[in-house]
This record gives sequence, structure tokens and C-alpha cells, in this order.
Amino acid sequence: MTMQFEGPAADSLYPAGRAPQRHSGRYIVSGMLLLAYAGGLIAWIVYAMRDGRQSVADLAQGLVDPAQPVAAAYLSPYEWILTLALIAVGVLALLRRRLARGGALVLGVILVGLAVRDGIAIGLDSGYRESFTEHRIGEWYLSTFGAALIVGAVVVFLMARATEDPGEGVAARRWPLAVGGALLLVYAAAAIGWKVWELRQDPGYAAPDTDLRFTKNVPFLPNGVEEFFRAIGYPTGRQDPSVLAPYYHQAAIVLALLAVGVIALYGRRWARGAMLVLSGVLLYLMARIAVLWSTYDSNLDATRVPSWTDIAFDNTTEILRTATYLFGALAAVTVIVLALAFRDRSADSSSSATSATSATSASDGDTQTFSPLL
Repeated sequence: MTMQFEGPAADSLYPAGRAPQRHSGRYIVSGMLLLAYAGGLIAWIVYAMRDGRQSVADLAQGLVDPAQPVAAAYLSPYEWILTLALIAVGVLALLRRRLARGGALVLGVILVGLAVRDGIAIGLDSGYRESFTEHRIGEWYLSTFGAALIVGAVVVFLMARATEDPGEGVAARRWPLAVGGALLLVYAAAAIGWKVWELRQDPGYAAPDTDLRFTKNVPFLPNGVEEFFRAIGYPTGRQDPSVLAPYYHQAAIVLALLAVGVIALYGRRWARGAMLVLSGVLLYLMARIAVLWSTYDSNLDATRVPSWTDIAFDNTTEILRTATYLFGALAAVTVIVLALAFRDRSADSSSSATSATSATSASDGDTQTFSPLL
């Protein structure tokens, strides 16, 4: 005879790392949508390689070396790491892993913001709107932004509804989330502080990443605070439409670090997946800076700074900047270790000792329940 289980009791039979069965549809649809949008970004990367007549080797070098010129109108480190994050979270969602929920929520919000940003510019700027009709593949740009809005909105809606009750077989550890959240908040505050300092010192010193201003991947440098914030939320200042949005992505990542850091401090277990995604993005950007430092050589290119030690330890300001980069890399690694090593525990195993002790003294009519921490 086959027994049928439904509701939370049936959901608790699944491993702690998996989402409840009743949310399978939400996870699978979200995973498929994220992978579909990642496929669209990959298509743009392939198109840019063909249009710019660049080889796979050129792209591979550009992925790790900021000094390698790539097709700037279509590619930047932010699009590359976003594509990888979409694929990773999409696969986890298809496998119905709880980790996927936080990452999907963060990526969904970023996609919605990207689409809204261009939608505002299309509605308010006639020149920008006409650039889509005049460009030979303008409809594909519009399709990309439209897909970002649909995918982001649907994923956020589905994952926001994929909530779980405290007693569904999972007990989350609070302190790893709190430590990871605190590290993300500290780095986000430092990044904001540096950007404010850079804008006050030199309005043109406001590239998405300070050291990436030496690359070909930045379409223009905003001149002044007003233009910098306009570049974040309003995609003007270029001749043709593009999927490139480095200033928006930079701001979105920092805001996400702040939001997820606060949520992690409150011990919400879905923040674990969001922390993993953001830490992976941060670690990649910090790694590119390390590669750029290691390739500084005045004998190879007179336009590049003489050596990495000259820029990293030249004065107090650069020493503090270097310390910030190192802290960012260390924080990202620490958060990843905390999120992966300290996984959710099964509520049954967490409460087994308490249940065994209480059972010896409980009467036949007593019932013992366990409500794990969120």
C-alpha cells in the first residue's frame, strides 16, 4: 500500500537543503527564466566577438585582465559576472535548492532595475528612443530590456511567494549570517565612502571601478557628481543603444550589499543565497584588480603606471585604497566559507536531544514541538 503525504509534514521529509515540494513550480520556472536570460547575454557576447572580430582567446584574456581591450559597446566585467551568476542560480533553482531563493531575488531586482532604467530613458529622451529605430539591431536591444523586465518581475514574484514556515524541518544558524552580513555592510560603507571621496577630489575620477579606468571597457567617464548619478539611473551620453550599464551595476551591487547585509543581521535564512551571489561578484571584481596590479610594467606600455607597488603603496591614500581592496577580497571569501560550511540543519536532528530528554518526564498527553530560528 502506498501512503500519500501532503502539506508541511510531507515537505519536512525532504533534505534540509531542498525547498518544500509545494514550491517546486516556482523554483523550476524561476530557474528556466534565469537561464533563458543568461542565454540572451551569451548571445550578445558571441555577437560582440563576431562584430568586433575577436577570438575566444581575446575574450578569455579580457575576462581576467582589465588591460585587455574587448568589444566595449557590448561587454564589461559586470555583464560577464552577471551571466555566470544567472547560470549558477538558475541551475540551483532547477534543482530546487534553498540557496537559489536569495540569489534569484537579488538578480531579479537587478534585472527589473536595469529595464526600468532604460524604460525611463526611452520615454523621456526622444533622441535615445530614436536610436533604437535607427540602429540596425535596435529591436534586439529593446527585446533584451523587455526580457529583463519580464524575467526579473516574474522571478521576484515567484521567489517572494516561496516562503517557508519555521517548523518545516530546517533550523538556520544565525551567527554565520550575522557575521557575513556585517562584513558585507562594512565593505559597502567603504565603497560608498571611496566613491564620495573620488567625486569630491576629481569629478572625472568616477569610473565604475577605480582601476578599471585604464581599460577600454568604460564608454565614458562622467564629468561631475550630477552626471555620475545620471549615468546610474539614466542611460544617456552614448551614440547607439547598448546593453552595457557599468555605473548602474556598480550602484546596484553596493545597494544590494547594504540590503542583504541588514537582512542577514536579522537572521533571515534566504539571505544565505543572496550573500553567496554578491560575494562571488565581489571576489571576481577584486581578482581583476589583483591581475591588473600584477601586469603593470612600464617596459611593456608607457601609458600604464610603472609598477603595482607604485600605485598600491605610493602614499597614504593609495595604502588605504589597497587595504580596502584586500578587505573586500577577504570579506568575500569569508562570507562564501560561512555560507557553504555552516549549512541549515535538520530540525529533527537539532531537536533530537531535547526531545529525548523531555520524553522521559512527559506524560502520555503531553506533546513537544520545536520551532527553529528563522
